[in-house]
Amino acid sequence: MVSGLHLRHIRLVGSYWMRFSLRTGGGLMAIFLVLFSGLMVAHLFITPVEGLIDRASMDGHTQGEAADDIARVAESEAIVNAVKWITGQDQAEVEYLLREQPALLSVIWLMLLLLFPFVTSIGSFNQTAGDIGNRGLRYLLLRTERSNIYLGRTLGTLYFSTASLILLMILVLLYVGLKLNLYSFGALMGSGVQGFLALLFLSLPYITLCGWVSSLFDSAFASLAICLGLGGAPIIAISAIDANTHADLEWLERLLPWGWKYELLSGDIGTRLTAYAVMLGFTLLFLLLGMRHFNRRDL
Repeated sequence: MVSGLHLRHIRLVGSYWMRFSLRTGGGLMAIFLVLFSGLMVAHLFITPVEGLIDRASMDGHTQGEAADDIARVAESEAIVNAVKWITGQDQAEVEYLLREQPALLSVIWLMLLLLFPFVTSIGSFNQTAGDIGNRGLRYLLLRTERSNIYLGRTLGTLYFSTASLILLMILVLLYVGLKLNLYSFGALMGSGVQGFLALLFLSLPYITLCGWVSSLFDSAFASLAICLGLGGAPIIAISAIDANTHADLEWLERLLPWGWKYELLSGDIGTRLTAYAVMLGFTLLFLLLGMRHFNRRDL
């Protein structure tokens, strides 16, 4: 399955795939979707904070006093309990996110962790399916091995996913830092790096899962439908069973990348590194399964 691997070929296929995707609109659509979803989530939480600051200024309060009021609201027990209920994390983890880290950014990262499996799937569903359908990959097979093509397409997808994530982080941090002026530069950068790594590591298994699904079909639409279904159907099924039976099915979610997403923002370094390792394990598993099928199927 890994015979004939050439790193130069993989990098070349990856860079050309990224450029081709940008020219045809697929990569641009993926970047737009990441930016749109991220900025909409940020807008959802930043706009009320802006309103509070504006009202405080009209009432004669300084920006520092307004920032203190906002911090007290974000760190209140009601908000802590709400985040604890949504994430299922313990009190210490939630207090770390809301009291030790910039609370506004932590809430934005938590919401993006919910959305990114689906956003990533929409940007990664057509790594090989379309070209399998139109027989376009046969021309590449004259020049390199199948494994190089498959890994190169995965690498190209990772390229524009990472680029869009970096751009999203820069825009959110600049907006929060310059417009709201609530947090220090160090706090913004620390939270931004942690949020970027969490979203990147969560995206990795879904990129390779979509690559595997894409190798199974010769229709881009079928690949998209299955990718979105695999991203959401198991979670919906587990939630429905949990609601009807009141059984503790948390262990089932641990069989999916979804079940480890909040540990990616953990205040405990060991827990966070374990979550990174689990995401890499899922990534490697889906990557090997996809390569295995791609190397055997008719192109």
